[in-house]
Amino acid sequence: MGRQNQEDAVKAGEPHSDAFDVRVLGALELYAGDRRLEIAGGRTRGLVGLLARSVGRPVATTEIVRQVWGLAEKEATKPGVRNAVQARVSSLRRVLGPGVLCAVPGGYLLDLPGQAVDSARFETALSEARGLRQRSRVDGVAEAYRCALAHWRSESAYTDVRHVPALAEESDRLAELRLQALKECLTAEVDEGAYGTAAAELLTLTRRHPQVEEFWSLRMLTLSRLERQADALAVYQEARRVLDVRYGLAPGARLQEMERLILRDTDAAGSGAKPSRPTNIGWPATSFLGREGEVDATLKILGRTRILTLTGPGGVGKTRLAFEVSRALIDRRAPAVAHGVVVVDLVPYAPGYDLALAVLGSLSAATLPGGTASRGLSPIRTLCEALKGRRVLVVLDNCEHVADEAAALSAALNAGTEGTTILATSRQPLSVPGEAVHPVAPLAVPSDLDDVVALATLPAVRLFLDRAQAVQPGLTVDAAGVRTISRVCHQLDGIPLAIELAAVRAGALGPAGVERLLDDRFQQLDRGPGRGPDRHRTLESVVGWSYQLLDRREQQALDRLSVFRGSFLPQQVRGLWTHLGEDDTDVRALLGRLAAKSMVQAETAEGFPERFRLLETVRLYAARKLEATGGTERVVHAQVDIYVSLATSCSRRLVGAGQAQAVRTFMLEEGNIRAAFQRALDRGLGDVAHQLVGALGYTTWMRGGRTADWKLITRSLALPAQDVGIRVRALAWAAHLGSAFGHLGEAVRFGEQAEHAARGHESVRIADLSLAYVGRAHALHRLGRWEEGDAVLEEGRRLAMSSGDVWTMAAPSVARGLGMLARGRVADAEAAFLSAAEHYSRCADKWAQQRALLRRAMTREARGDLRGAAVLLAEAVQLVEELDLPEVAVPARAALARVTLLAGHIDAGRHMVDELTRSNAMLWLDAPAAQVAQCKALLADADGRSAEAIRLHLDAGVGLADVGLYAEALESWARVVLLAARDSPQFAAALGAAEQVAARIQSPRVLAVVRYMRGLRAGSDSAAADELAAAEGLFTQNGLGLPALLRRGGTAAG
Repeated sequence: MGRQNQEDAVKAGEPHSDAFDVRVLGALELYAGDRRLEIAGGRTRGLVGLLARSVGRPVATTEIVRQVWGLAEKEATKPGVRNAVQARVSSLRRVLGPGVLCAVPGGYLLDLPGQAVDSARFETALSEARGLRQRSRVDGVAEAYRCALAHWRSESAYTDVRHVPALAEESDRLAELRLQALKECLTAEVDEGAYGTAAAELLTLTRRHPQVEEFWSLRMLTLSRLERQADALAVYQEARRVLDVRYGLAPGARLQEMERLILRDTDAAGSGAKPSRPTNIGWPATSFLGREGEVDATLKILGRTRILTLTGPGGVGKTRLAFEVSRALIDRRAPAVAHGVVVVDLVPYAPGYDLALAVLGSLSAATLPGGTASRGLSPIRTLCEALKGRRVLVVLDNCEHVADEAAALSAALNAGTEGTTILATSRQPLSVPGEAVHPVAPLAVPSDLDDVVALATLPAVRLFLDRAQAVQPGLTVDAAGVRTISRVCHQLDGIPLAIELAAVRAGALGPAGVERLLDDRFQQLDRGPGRGPDRHRTLESVVGWSYQLLDRREQQALDRLSVFRGSFLPQQVRGLWTHLGEDDTDVRALLGRLAAKSMVQAETAEGFPERFRLLETVRLYAARKLEATGGTERVVHAQVDIYVSLATSCSRRLVGAGQAQAVRTFMLEEGNIRAAFQRALDRGLGDVAHQLVGALGYTTWMRGGRTADWKLITRSLALPAQDVGIRVRALAWAAHLGSAFGHLGEAVRFGEQAEHAARGHESVRIADLSLAYVGRAHALHRLGRWEEGDAVLEEGRRLAMSSGDVWTMAAPSVARGLGMLARGRVADAEAAFLSAAEHYSRCADKWAQQRALLRRAMTREARGDLRGAAVLLAEAVQLVEELDLPEVAVPARAALARVTLLAGHIDAGRHMVDELTRSNAMLWLDAPAAQVAQCKALLADADGRSAEAIRLHLDAGVGLADVGLYAEALESWARVVLLAARDSPQFAAALGAAEQVAARIQSPRVLAVVRYMRGLRAGSDSAAADELAAAEGLFTQNGLGLPALLRRGGTAAG
């Protein structure tokens, strides 16, 4: 704030009449001819940027005041504000010269041609490039795009004036347009054959913009065109890992289809960047053979039912048929897909997983309507809310291993929505009411057909030849070879996946060599016509055939690698070998050989060394082999030891300069750590489970409960532990996490258990015991047991001071501040939060520093200082975004969006809410989700949608109260009372909910809002006046500001 109040200066230059060049595609720069004009001062530069955005068009003084000075529009008429604007304009005119910055009625304009601004030149050039493309020109299209992109000096526009909300919004728009131009440019370069150039740039773009799947897809395509199929597949694995770690997403169907194309060695032409649709279906493979009639048949069935399951053995083509049917529905503009198609691959999900979360994670921005925050609802209710009133096709792919869960999800969607159609693929029917079943048959391969010409036209034989010739271009097959291929296809029962995998070997072994391998390996599959194998045995046999090609050492290595979940490092494999008492010198060579034989996938990630991963089908097969040798337990115990050590080591780096790297490591290793955790629990390893709770506590807090969920924690603590120090640390973190995430009774109990366990044991760390007291105290406060909580907190503070640990000393201050704030003692709360911030700063914990800033912002808001709150929240966002961990920035961003809207900056707040809604982290972070729900209510209110605002505020209040944000909850309910009719059920519900909270939370701020609400309900003017006066007295006596939501004019009027 101090910097904003400083006097900005403009370095005056001589008047001039040179041609102007306004550059905004980067930092703001002005040139007169080749002379750069110096514009100093944040507000001055913001004013220039605002005028440049609307060059040639007037900008109202009220808009300048609102955007650049951050004041309400009504402030523009005040003499001091008007004089400040005029002084800034006068100083600018001395730099720009006469006739450039002109006064017009009610405002100012920059009197320059539109093309004087580089953003306009960029958009014009982009339009010309698109014109060339639309006229089916090939040569020169990429160059035209490059000319347009050459106007950019940075990846974003207005980089130094984003403090002006309108320019931040324009910056985001232009950045998105630049990304779209890059997609189109690179697609044109690929079409023109510039594969090497495109591949190099796409490597950079996928690292800078990992969320843009088109870049990953194009990168895979270019590498495939360069005949670097292995590298292209490695890119898919990299994309898969990055999307999972950073965004909690699986690759979209487009990327999945690209992988399938490359695995089949099919030219992926046309599978790169294409115009977006409300669907996440990938582009089809180049050969869809023998199924043309099945598409029409399936479409007819879908016209009569809302649940259709495609059944058949594994690899038979159920997924491909489902994709083709979905594509046909889109092409025909069928009502069933009016709002899009969502494809969910269920392979990554284990039995017991809530598949509603998987569907929610796959919903695109085009499919998922606004206003679908979780608001504390269950995942299935959230999903039904998201799909309510919409016509969407949900494709559930690979249901067989989660058949019960898929059946429950299908039944719930069928009952809870009216326009959702479900197309499932599975080895067996889901057996739910209303389900239709359509068996998908293998490709026909008559065993008695000898005519070579007829055999060569069979879809199965054509598929084999296509894939074999893709591996070895120019491969020719004589009549005997065609007959051999026919026999191979027949032995594989016409299963397309098995045929394709066999065809890959034809280049090296020839059809006869493939037939010999299959004869040796798949004798059990030759059961005769009409007796096709079940899905798992077919896949097991196909993997087993590849497994048979490994030498004994490679097979043993692959079996052991099956204990890893997700990706792993070579040194972790070495650790596994060391734990097993074996030589680890050939680990790297083994991994290289397995990767070359496509049994292990290599992948890379920015900032991390090369990692490896087993495909799930291969992993399951190898795990069975390991179990058959009796070696599972030894290897599992070794894996558990490795990841317990890793988690413990990483936890020590979570405070300090290595914080970001430690959190990234936790995210990258989450699959393996959770597997180790689960294995420890399953085997009753109490000390190991407790150690993991303690090691994962902080990152679980940072990630909103995502690293170690509450069930894992409570199961761990139910086990006995011999090491008292480890148990106390685990109980301490459980108390802390329980108090933060609403498990209040358990948090109190765990805190008490930590106190009892520590008695008489000097080995217990004082810092851990202090954390247990603080977590217990915070839970007691949230339960309304204030005096008891204060006493426990004082003991926690005493222990923290004696521990000598700076981070530990901050925790009691935060808990005290929250307790003070809840009871209306704002000054005490702010002092406590400042103390915590100082401690966190001393130990260089950026994440904790931003948490302290969030708390300080709450005290500013309580006083009515929304601008001060916004400044603190913006600082918090910047601080946590320096960690480059998008999901942990969500709470600060949600709080900033809320305060921005409360301050009346509707457009800026709307933009923030839109960005947050697109974040999947909102699905599991309850407090930000509740704040965003209130934001959406504020937007509905500002837009004049009163009925919707009332409904959203009622729901938001419930969500906010559930996460302990009681004052914010009361304000939403108070807004309902302002908007709803006095005799309406919404009025009564809001007041009743508020009074229930007030009875439990003795907070002056809460009580003041309730008195205010009662005043609005009062039947007589005198009664109303008494209640409103009492409310005003409570606000004044406690140094509280009147909440923005209690102003009758609403947020827009401020």
